[in-house]
Amino acid sequence: MDNDDPVATTALERFNAPYLFPYQRLAIVNVLDTIGIAEGGLAASLESEETPPARQVVVLPTGYGKSLCFQLPALLVDGVTIVVYPLIGLMNDQARGLSARGIAHVTFKGGMSAADRFEAFRLLEEKEAKIAIVNPESLALPAVLERISSLKVAHVVIDEAHCVSEWGDTFRPAYLELGRLIERIRPAFVSAFTATASPAVIARISEILFPDAIFRLVAGIPDRPNIHYSVQSALSLGRALRKEVARMPKPLLVFTSSRSGVEILAEDLAEYLPRDTVRFYHAGLSKPERTAIEEWFFTSRDGVLFATCAYGLGIDKPDIRSVIHVGTPASVESYLQESGRAGRDGLPSEALLLREASPSDFHDAASKGLGTITTMREKTLDASAAYSRKETMRRYAHDAYPCRRNFLLGAMVLGGESNEACAGCDRCKGNEHREPEGAAEIIALTRLHPRRFDLAQAASFLAGRVGSPIAALSSALADWAGDEIAEALVLAQRIGMIRSDRYGPWRRLLKPARRGMLNRESGRHPRPGNHRRPADSPGVRVS
Repeated sequence: MDNDDPVATTALERFNAPYLFPYQRLAIVNVLDTIGIAEGGLAASLESEETPPARQVVVLPTGYGKSLCFQLPALLVDGVTIVVYPLIGLMNDQARGLSARGIAHVTFKGGMSAADRFEAFRLLEEKEAKIAIVNPESLALPAVLERISSLKVAHVVIDEAHCVSEWGDTFRPAYLELGRLIERIRPAFVSAFTATASPAVIARISEILFPDAIFRLVAGIPDRPNIHYSVQSALSLGRALRKEVARMPKPLLVFTSSRSGVEILAEDLAEYLPRDTVRFYHAGLSKPERTAIEEWFFTSRDGVLFATCAYGLGIDKPDIRSVIHVGTPASVESYLQESGRAGRDGLPSEALLLREASPSDFHDAASKGLGTITTMREKTLDASAAYSRKETMRRYAHDAYPCRRNFLLGAMVLGGESNEACAGCDRCKGNEHREPEGAAEIIALTRLHPRRFDLAQAASFLAGRVGSPIAALSSALADWAGDEIAEALVLAQRIGMIRSDRYGPWRRLLKPARRGMLNRESGRHPRPGNHRRPADSPGVRVS
């Protein structure tokens, strides 16, 4: 080891890192060149109150060691490093990692007693701790801000900085105050770190944190070659999720958007999996509950955790093998951040997006002339940033394009295009399931038996329930649960796969879609031998 290289020496001795990625080293050197190493340039950089701090935005893929980029220089510079995190769970995770490395630190969060806060400041003032972990709301408290401003602060770090853009304008207004707080603290250097940020998000981050100032951009390609990306449409999300959870390697993380949603999905899947392997996680749980679940999942080898985005930010479990999203996330940044929880150990992993079936899955137009990502950007130039990000993610989930990976990477770069070699996606491998399970049977039902069944009768007929007619396609979905068939029929009617009259003698009776709605391959008659009435059909439940 070259003793003249304190960065490499510290990386090996304190973090057990025998080498640094080029982008890691660049981010670290930007800090040290400005501040200096232990008794170096910090005092000089703080001599003038008019000197603005140096700034950088660092975009590194999940698993590339963003935390090392500010933890390592914190050990080498003279002064305190303030690290701002968005969530208590993430703060706890980072504190646990620092403790494991023997790095002294303090944490400021809601509910601290005056005695605990006094002790934390004592450790910082006496240089027994050099890193302070805080969230935006706690940093803005007058009692905290005043004492921190009196310290010699070398570096302010905003981790998961895309939250400045995605949350600051909605339900976390404290993020919008970070620029003012930084001015008050007057650090020598400011860094914003994230795993995923499009040009629009980077612009918003700089607008809030570095108004009217130049900053350095350190950006790596956000590709994770070990992750296989796929999208699956479903007429019954419940059935698709149950099958994929059973199939995909564990540990497995399932994201959905609402707190009630994760609880409902976890309760449902617990009926099909060993109960001690299923948990749910969201910000509405108490702190002890969240901590217990984090610790359980961190050590689990076969666990399935249902979570909101509260778990998606930086909590470092390296061996998650699969991530499922039920429904489309709000942005590509969110999707890459959350799907990037998988495979942080570098081993092969899967990222699956499950969405409801839509007309584009069946209509001929789905395969014609949908344009490029650049075209989409031109069309949404005048739209709000939030709408534009949501529209990009909708296109990822629904539109026709050659490669999942290049679509995601293209959405994250200025040119809007990417030509990276695909290490694995369902389209490049040719195993995409475009038409959802059950679609052929439901479409064929209305073609063979038009205006014969309403929704409830069709569900009973497809399930092979006792008392339903015996005819072609009877019991075609006998291996489905009753609620799955009902869910599929309702969605099929809503998206126009099948239809019924609202008035007249045939009202509510199902019939085929309008001419041109479905392409010629959709709803081909399944082979009759596949749909005999099973011997145990009386046991099928139809809700």
